[in-house]
Amino acid sequence: MRPIALFQGTVYWQVTREIKLTECSPCAPKTKKEEDEEEERIFQEAEEEEKAEERGVVFEPKGQWEGGPVRSFSLQPSVEGATLTTQKRVFGGYLTAIEFSSATELIGGSIELQRFAKGTWRSISQEEVSRSGSTFFFVKLPAGRQSLRAVATSASVSLPLSPRKLTVHRLGKHRLTTADEDGRYAQKQRKKKSKYAAEETPKLPLTFAVVDGATRLVHLRASVETTCAPATRSGEEVPLTIKAALRSARIAPDGTVIADRKTKSPEPQQVTFVGQLLAGSLIGTLTTTYKNCSGSRKFEAVPSRKRSS
Repeated sequence: MRPIALFQGTVYWQVTREIKLTECSPCAPKTKKEEDEEEERIFQEAEEEEKAEERGVVFEPKGQWEGGPVRSFSLQPSVEGATLTTQKRVFGGYLTAIEFSSATELIGGSIELQRFAKGTWRSISQEEVSRSGSTFFFVKLPAGRQSLRAVATSASVSLPLSPRKLTVHRLGKHRLTTADEDGRYAQKQRKKKSKYAAEETPKLPLTFAVVDGATRLVHLRASVETTCAPATRSGEEVPLTIKAALRSARIAPDGTVIADRKTKSPEPQQVTFVGQLLAGSLIGTLTTTYKNCSGSRKFEAVPSRKRSS
């Protein structure tokens, strides 16, 4: 499947129609004028067939189909409303999430993320276009003023899009997180229950810890409700709960936590986490993809209650 927006070249087209021949018995003799017109028509058709063959167009045998003149038009690649979106504050050396989105349908192509360095554009990541409409890159950038751009690519086209400049901050001594936030965390339990509580899906397991003066998130374990694509066209999507895990993720000075891991196995599982640790609680989104299943989970986690001695 190739996105039409990422095609460049000439498209040839022709109008054809089926002809139903009728038999005449006996047929009336043709006049001199009719014979001359038929001879001229055969001559013109032969010329059209010869020109069409040069363009790679095949004519059906006369008497079954007839075609109009071969016409053509040119296509130039175009992507409308393309944007690169980043978090409000990006720190050098920390993983950051960069979202690409556009108003043009690009399913079937890929997006390459490039950074301008030493006088040339250098590729830093490449992802297939997501069916959700947004494509995410997880990259580390050096501190300083940076220029990034997306390049939409297909089998025959490489289309650079408008660049975006951003400031990547250097690390300082000031942090919004403190050692007081270290400890085990679990999903926040809501005090108010809805009147439909008995029909709601039970809360899924979720645990992790914040350590080293609130500079790292470790041992994240959670279950995520996913949807698995059908194995056949006539099948239906299947819900499935999948376990996801992250060993470690760095916490930026402003409390941002971003991680993107893929297991090393014949059928790898990808786990992505984007969150914010602030004022003793962590709000985030955990996304996982495994085989033909994918899903995400939003949550708010708070420190677990300590057991009394």
